[in-house]
Amino acid sequence: MFVAMGTPDAMVLNQHLVLKEILEGRVVVASHPFEIQFSAEHRCNLRCIQCNATIERDHGLVPLMDRKLPQRALERFRKLLPMVPEWQWLSLTGSGEPLLSPDLPAILALLRDQPCHVVINTNGTLMTRRNAEMLVDNRLTALHFSMDGGTKETFERVRAGAKWERVLEGIRTLNAVKVEKGSSLPKVGFSCNFMRDTVDELPQLIDLAADLGVPHVVAHNTVIFDAALADQALMHHPERTRNAVLEATRRARARGVCFDNHVFDLGDAPIDSVAATPPAPEAADRERAAEPSRDPRSPGTAPDAGDPRRHEATASASAAPDDSTAATTAPIATGGDGDGRATIPQLAGLPDHLPAIVRACQRPWTGLYVENEGSVRVCCHNSPLVGNLDEESIEDIWNGVRLRDLRRSFLAGDPPPGCRDCFIFAKFQPRAEVFVRNAQRTSLSFIECPAPTTVPAARLEIAGWAIDRHGVAMVELLLDGAHLGFAEHGHARPDVAAAHPGYQGNGESGFRFVCPEPIPAGDHRVSVRVHSRAGHVEEGVYQPFCASKS
Repeated sequence: MFVAMGTPDAMVLNQHLVLKEILEGRVVVASHPFEIQFSAEHRCNLRCIQCNATIERDHGLVPLMDRKLPQRALERFRKLLPMVPEWQWLSLTGSGEPLLSPDLPAILALLRDQPCHVVINTNGTLMTRRNAEMLVDNRLTALHFSMDGGTKETFERVRAGAKWERVLEGIRTLNAVKVEKGSSLPKVGFSCNFMRDTVDELPQLIDLAADLGVPHVVAHNTVIFDAALADQALMHHPERTRNAVLEATRRARARGVCFDNHVFDLGDAPIDSVAATPPAPEAADRERAAEPSRDPRSPGTAPDAGDPRRHEATASASAAPDDSTAATTAPIATGGDGDGRATIPQLAGLPDHLPAIVRACQRPWTGLYVENEGSVRVCCHNSPLVGNLDEESIEDIWNGVRLRDLRRSFLAGDPPPGCRDCFIFAKFQPRAEVFVRNAQRTSLSFIECPAPTTVPAARLEIAGWAIDRHGVAMVELLLDGAHLGFAEHGHARPDVAAAHPGYQGNGESGFRFVCPEPIPAGDHRVSVRVHSRAGHVEEGVYQPFCASKS
């Protein structure tokens, strides 16, 4: 299949248009997303103790990772190809381990000559020579190994099912293949998520990276998905975290490792990232030996016309009116010679009068996350569902009712709960438990009617399903945030029971409600509030729609 080659001009013009449309408050946009996350695989061969899938299993639920889904990643990815020329950054990591995906080589082949950064996070257990050669031959920009412990004992305890020696050998294999093939790609890094019981080993991970010839280490907070483990969140241990970060910073400078810190210290304030000193002589020799010829995705010592970093720098610089209004974030990896980044900078040029949520996050205008069952969101954190790529085109999703509603909520400074509670937004609106989420999901719900389109105002019908681990007592419906009524609940739904085992009454979970009075014409939002038999009340999903006059 022919894929239009991305160009610097296309990337820059699209980014300028995105900024213009945000400043104009547009919810229907002509621009396209340019930071994409696409899940190439939902399965995983590990059972990491901190993973939300592990927590769900422990509570008798079936996570997405364990569902038997048809292999449609390549088919699904082809639907995104019209937008590829404007992409700047793509991650092929979602809920599972990407190297398990049989479609990964074909997806990478479609991207081989595109200038956007293409990155993958891996647990490293499947890094065979064959996989290493496939990644190098397809010119993957960056590969981040998930390393959550600096010793064999801690690593294997946290990343249950992984073997320390096997992962380290995989890193050595990849580096050797790069040298053999004369390529500096993929850039190799450690992506580390720390909690109370592991953060002390951050300095050891810096040393390990230096010993293995891994030039970059990125440190993040672990998001805790079980309230019983809340004390593991680093926000509760600022002094311990700071000491580990400061020692890691010292070692990174001494050993030529680019260390990017994204854990939080006192007051939820990020500790500055640390760019590495020039690499040690032996590391520099390895880089020179692996220098590529003419790879549009392989940056050299100075950005040139084929370097996506240049495109972003140019766009940001021209878009920002002055330093006082530029809202920028440094790339995840800032040192070295054009490393693969774990994300891209925020847009520059966002004035202070915009709502804080827009200044913190522009994903409704810049991002898409496609999960392995087709669902589409704007990010992988906790943003609302905006469509399904197996049922809709990407063009219909991008300017569909749900995404228009999400953009509108951001511009009004009233984002949905998942976005309000995101740690990216925390620096503007601090949350005491921002790194602690409850993945036990007491209740789940879904609205099937009205569809996110135009419906008659005279007769609003609402239907869907709702389940709760302890059983559903009542399903309350709200229109535009105000109480509308209680739905009739208990209709047979064997499909829900099959998809969500572990919930009481899941086979009789359907609900239906007919509004007794006409509603005003215009844009509305209906939402679900699930009342559990155990006494809990949880906000569920919402559905935007437009009511017609006739």
